[in-house]
Amino acid sequence: MARPQTISDEHVMEAARLVIGRRGYSGFTLAEVAAELGVSRTAVILRFKSTQALRLRITANMTERFERELSSIPVSRSGDGLIAFAAAIGALARSRAAYVSMMTISHGNLADPELLPFEKRRAALLRKSITARMPRTSVTQRTAVSAFKAHIAGCIIEWASESRLPASQFLAQRTKEWLQLACIPFTLD
Repeated sequence: MARPQTISDEHVMEAARLVIGRRGYSGFTLAEVAAELGVSRTAVILRFKSTQALRLRITANMTERFERELSSIPVSRSGDGLIAFAAAIGALARSRAAYVSMMTISHGNLADPELLPFEKRRAALLRKSITARMPRTSVTQRTAVSAFKAHIAGCIIEWASESRLPASQFLAQRTKEWLQLACIPFTLD
């Protein structure tokens, strides 16, 4: 009799991310994740007792990774700092498929009371990161940060739907335009 294939939590979560990208966050099952891995459903259940348990783990890991990635971006309270930040956020998008998967997960979390705190945490982390880089403006810092946060979200959606540029380049380019509109100085290159 063949020995059962062993799988790690990381293998299961990566397979789940692929399935979520195809089926949506609320529509995936442990059976589909097992099929993606080429193992039995039981093998996945031994690692994660339910689809919800897997969702919680994926979301927690995404939040932790997001926090690490944000903290690794250099801080400069200036227009140039915001451009660098936007480019770094674009680099996090990595691919349209990864972006769609991330947005599907985030949207699903808003409707789930167990997952909503993770979304709130990621939103707070993003706000804190932007606040650390936002120079003085003619409006309150809170207003400027909210506007920039909306700018970033809109740029990512625009990039995912129509741009041929890498996300980091696209976000940096659009941020320069936003800074001009907001009358925030930056270095022209």
